[in-house]
Amino acid sequence: MWRIPPQRTRWPMLVPEIADLGVRAVFAFPLCLFHGARIGVLELYRTQPGRLDTQRCRAAAGYAAALRPIVVEELDPSRNPTMVDPALSPRGTVHVAAGMMAAQLRVSPADALTRLRAVAFAQHRRITVIAQDIIAARLRFRPEDSDST
Repeated sequence: MWRIPPQRTRWPMLVPEIADLGVRAVFAFPLCLFHGARIGVLELYRTQPGRLDTQRCRAAAGYAAALRPIVVEELDPSRNPTMVDPALSPRGTVHVAAGMMAAQLRVSPADALTRLRAVAFAQHRRITVIAQDIIAARLRFRPEDSDST
């Protein structure tokens, strides 16, 4: 079995999972608006390790550029009013906030969700309200505070 030691990768949790699926190379091409804001990413996977050659890299960048207007149209609520973003539901909001908390505290998403529950319990507040405060940047966490959340 092909493995990269966890200490040699930027993504020690991801690499073993995708390696088990036969993935040996991952390529990401941002989907950007005209002013540079990123709205998504085109991810490509390959079973052979190595870089994309120039021709394939240009083709993939072209596919990403072609996808941009389609994604923008799908995300426009005035054009697609029936689309509901799952992140806007109370449960989705909690997971988005846990992800933000994980990044701020430099912990796993599971640990962040546990800490988010603990904060809600300790403050006698609903977890969805705490989550909204995190997403709105009214509540932030620092790695040095990670033991006292």
